[in-house]
Amino acid sequence: MDKTQTHSHTLRKGMAIYNRHEKDTLRIDPLYSQAKMGDYEAAYALMNKIWTPKHTQQLRDLILPERPPVFISVPSTSRRNQIPIAYAALLAHETQNLGGSFVVGDKYIAALHTSMMKSLKKYNRLMCPRIYEPFQKTFFERLRPLAEHSQLILVEDIITTGSSVNAFRHLLEHNNCPVEFIVGIKGNPDLEPNNCELKKLQKSVCRAGLDKMNIDWMALGQTLSKNEVTTLYAQHIGYTYQNASDKEKLLMRRQLYYLYALKVCHRYDVVTKIGKLTQYIQKRKERDHD
Repeated sequence: MDKTQTHSHTLRKGMAIYNRHEKDTLRIDPLYSQAKMGDYEAAYALMNKIWTPKHTQQLRDLILPERPPVFISVPSTSRRNQIPIAYAALLAHETQNLGGSFVVGDKYIAALHTSMMKSLKKYNRLMCPRIYEPFQKTFFERLRPLAEHSQLILVEDIITTGSSVNAFRHLLEHNNCPVEFIVGIKGNPDLEPNNCELKKLQKSVCRAGLDKMNIDWMALGQTLSKNEVTTLYAQHIGYTYQNASDKEKLLMRRQLYYLYALKVCHRYDVVTKIGKLTQYIQKRKERDHD
């Protein structure tokens, strides 16, 4: 497979209002469900409710003083979720004396994937790629000059595996619009796998005999979020592949080729193939379990 340049940019460590270990009281707030269903006023009220001056100071400490921040909300799969938009608007307001502004991601970028992460099991999330595409290709032509003089900051609500925000980040960076860091409400905004995790992926690949495949595993790992890399080496390769039948292993190797083609070579024509293979493998597992 031919490789293309990915224009990778190292993220600085971002921030979240709550970490992933804190008790999740956010989802039981009535404003949360209203905001998820398209109520912008409820979303902005929710953000004002949980945001504090301490968070403002934490955010200001992250922002580079020489360039104004531009907050971009991550497009919603359902196109109804107003929380990232309201969050981005609040952050722009809190940094207005630094030249803060915001861009509504849903206005310019379409989320082409149809399945929402919360409806998928952890393993299937890895093989259900997040695909984003601009409504107009001139969007990046307008964003690039802004990125040269500003710092682009992505805004998400709940960061679980980080695959959605990471895919959106790579789309921007593949179009020469580098992202500085990520801000979320809950979860770990530190998405980049470290060298230790990438080495574990390489070891897992060698143990499974997958090192003969024409795949640059380090390049693949660097396109995934930290959580996705862990799922890939510990669950997908380290357990599921190792315990699969020969026929299932063949199908899973094809899965991995398609994932590599999409993530590293930017071959978007393979998305349907990944989805069909994943569904077929899952049905085989359910049938064998029954």
